[in-house]
Amino acid sequence: MNGFTATGKSYVAQKIADRIPNTKVFHSAAVRKEMNLQPDKSNKSLGAYNFILSDSVFVDVVSPVVYNEMLERAKKEISVGDNAILDGTFSFRKQRTAVYDFALAESVPICILQVVCEDENEIRRRLDKRNLSSNNTFDEADSWHSYQSTVDLAEPVEEDILPNGGRPSILKYDTYSGELDASLLSKSLKSNRVVNQLIKILNDEN
Repeated sequence: MNGFTATGKSYVAQKIADRIPNTKVFHSAAVRKEMNLQPDKSNKSLGAYNFILSDSVFVDVVSPVVYNEMLERAKKEISVGDNAILDGTFSFRKQRTAVYDFALAESVPICILQVVCEDENEIRRRLDKRNLSSNNTFDEADSWHSYQSTVDLAEPVEEDILPNGGRPSILKYDTYSGELDASLLSKSLKSNRVVNQLIKILNDEN
């Protein structure tokens, strides 16, 4: 998964996992909670931090640990022939490169689902809703500042270059309009059974 805060990544990820057999979601917020790395429960060595991409503790200390753990868990699922969804913003190229390296080394097909919401009024509505459901692990980033930081500082996934010199396969899905763009999907993945299931699920959401 890839996308800004509050675009609907976790909702879409769970919908996919519910309909594609042997598929497990690894959510960054859930892993962060399990590892006791949330802002309000940080280890004393971490100090307080915010869910914004200009916060060095969040970006340079917490996120590398969380994203590495997500990938390690996904590797275990994939090793037994199952599917894995890595559910996080994946805002920075270094976070995505670790996944690319693994996929290339193990010849694992990888599809990036870029989840967007082009209507910022809808983003504001979703953030307001998050503020009313503060006990939900998945709703931890609930401020406009958090959303805006991903818009301003995230590195575009479309500009990534894979270790083999190619470009990543990307499906772009707008959770507000329901529009699905498969123009950046590679020819090999267009014939992949799981990816075709994924496309059908997203089209069924409309």
